Amino acid sequence: MAKSHGAKIKTMKKLFLPASLLLNLLLFWTAFQRNEAIENARMSREPQVASLSVGQKRKHFPATASRTSKVAHPRAWSLLDSEDPKQLIARLRAAGCPEQTVEDIVVIRLSREIRSRALQIAASLDQSQPYWRTTSPQAADQLQNQIRELKIELDEKVESLLGSSRDKIRSRLFGWPERITEKNYLRTEQMTHLREIERRHLALTEQKNLSDSDFSNGFSERERGERLGLEREKLEEIKAALSPAEFELYMARSSPASGYVRRYLPEAKSEEEYKRMLQVAVEFQMGHLNEETSSNDDHPEALARRESFQKRLQEVLGEDRIAEEKAEEERRSQVAEEEDRQRSFTKLAEKSGLAREEIEAFYRRVKKLEPELNSRFDRAIKEATTPESRKDVEIQIKAEAMRIATELFGAQKAEVLVRSIDED
Repeated sequence: MAKSHGAKIKTMKKLFLPASLLLNLLLFWTAFQRNEAIENARMSREPQVASLSVGQKRKHFPATASRTSKVAHPRAWSLLDSEDPKQLIARLRAAGCPEQTVEDIVVIRLSREIRSRALQIAASLDQSQPYWRTTSPQAADQLQNQIRELKIELDEKVESLLGSSRDKIRSRLFGWPERITEKNYLRTEQMTHLREIERRHLALTEQKNLSDSDFSNGFSERERGERLGLEREKLEEIKAALSPAEFELYMARSSPASGYVRRYLPEAKSEEEYKRMLQVAVEFQMGHLNEETSSNDDHPEALARRESFQKRLQEVLGEDRIAEEKAEEERRSQVAEEEDRQRSFTKLAEKSGLAREEIEAFYRRVKKLEPELNSRFDRAIKEATTPESRKDVEIQIKAEAMRIATELFGAQKAEVLVRSIDED
C-alpha cells in the first residue's frame, strides 16, 4: 500500500520549502560579503565599467577614496545586470569579477527562480481544495514529480551555464566534501545524460505502477519480472551512453548493485573481493527492489531470490570467508549488546539512586538463574492470552525480581530497583 498521502505531501513541503529558503539565504549572504569587498576594492582603483555598454560615458572616482568608504554607484550594477544568465556571466567576467562570485550570483538567481515556481505549485495545490480534505494520491504524486523536475532543471542549468558539476559547486559553497558515490568521475554532459535516462525510467516505472511505494508489501512474480525488465533496459541505455571504462566505473561506484553491496553485505577485505561480490549482485540484479533488504517472510519469491543470491555469494567467496564474516558479525553483535547493557546499567543507577555495582550484581544473579526463570515463566507467558492472565504473569515476575533483589541488598533498595525497572 502507498504511504499516507496527507503525510506524504506535508513531509515534502516541510523538507523542500524551508531547505530551499535556507539555501537561498546562505548563498545570498556569501555573495553579498564577497561582492561588498570586491566593490570597495574596485572603487579604490578607478574601475572602468563603461566599456561594457556602448555609448555610456566612463565615470571616474577619486583615487584617494578609502577602501571602506561608502560611495554610491546607482548605475554600476545596471551596466552589468541582465535577465539573460549567459549575458550576465559574460559581463561579470569581462568586469574582472572573480569566478567564484560569478557562480554565487548565478546560483542565487537560478535558485530563487526555481524556488518561486515551487512555491507557486505548492500554493496552487493548497488553493485547489479545502484545508480539511485529504490530498488525493494523484495530486500528491503530481506535486512530487513537479518538484523533482524543478530540482533537475536547476542542476542542469547550473552545470550548463557554469561548466562545472552541481556537486563541486555545492561542495565549494557549503564546504561539504564531494561524495565518492556521486557521479563526479564523469564529464558534465555525461552526468546530465545519465540523469535524463534515470528521470525517464523513473517516470515510466511510476506510470506502470511499479515503483517501490506502490508495493510496500512486495511484488508479485509478474510485477517483479516487469520491474526488473525495466531496470535492465535502463542499464543498457546507460551502458550505451558511456565508454567501457566509464561504464565500469559507474557499475563499481554508482549502480544499484554497488549500493547494495556496500550497504547490506559484509565489508570487502580488498578491491578484488569487492568486485567479485559486485559481480554476483549484478548477476541477481540486487539493489533494484526494496524487498531485497526486507526480512518479511510473507513473500516466498523474495526469500527464495535472496537465498539463491546468498548461496551464489558463498560459492564465489568460499565457505571459510562466509564463516569468518558470520563469526565477526556475532562478535560485533555481542559488543553492541554489551554497550547497550552498560548504558542501561548507568541509566538505571541514576534513576534508582543505587550504586552501579548493585545494579550489576542484580543482573549477574538474574543471568545465573536464567535457565530456571525461563522454565518457570516461558510457558506462562505463552499461555497468557487475556489481559487478566498477562497481568497475573507480570505480577509473578515482579515478585520474583523483588525476591532476588531483597536477598542481595534488602527490601528497601529492592523496592526502589523494581519500581525503577517497571517505570523504565
